[in-house]
Amino acid sequence: MDTGSGEEGRESVRALGACRIDLAVAYVMTGLFGLAMVFIGSELPPAPGKGVTLIANLANVLRTQLDALGPAARWAFLIGAWAAVFSSLLGVWQSVPYLFADLWPQMKGTRPDRKGTSQTNKTKSALYASSLLLLATLPISGLVLIEFTQLVKWYSVTGALFMPMLALALLILNGQSTWVTKPYRNSPLTTLLLVGTLLFFLFAGWLVLRSRF
Repeated sequence: MDTGSGEEGRESVRALGACRIDLAVAYVMTGLFGLAMVFIGSELPPAPGKGVTLIANLANVLRTQLDALGPAARWAFLIGAWAAVFSSLLGVWQSVPYLFADLWPQMKGTRPDRKGTSQTNKTKSALYASSLLLLATLPISGLVLIEFTQLVKWYSVTGALFMPMLALALLILNGQSTWVTKPYRNSPLTTLLLVGTLLFFLFAGWLVLRSRF
């Protein structure tokens, strides 16, 4: 994605508004998806099968459990499952190798040049190609080694951790004066909301642990 002027042509603070819109949409949709996975993994009765068969069976369970909303919920789930798989594949294959190739030079202390020519080099690097190779081979092992129902439970746990971990990351990354200049650091209101989010999830997690043990 080399535009010759930074990431997607967004180099100056004028592009900050567009970046915030992108992030807000991504965070909201990811949060909703995580909540939906938690509901499916914890509230619905187990469904038999694996892979596509399990998805179809879960859709039938939704139709049975939700009464009048059942048929609409079934189709919404099937369409959403397809969209989730397709967008995940597309997003992961486009972004993860690039993120590895972008992060590794910075971990070694190499700063990207201001003209953005390093963006092309990242997609042609050995690290980028290695990440693509791992993406093409490692997930295949999940078909043999991991049960889909177990995978849903793991995803439910990681989905529940997404929002508190995001709040913690934003508190740290956007609260450092050495990393972010003063006009763009977290405002007092933003800091309060992030701390409140983190405390809410910690309290909810404590309630769950107390009820289980």
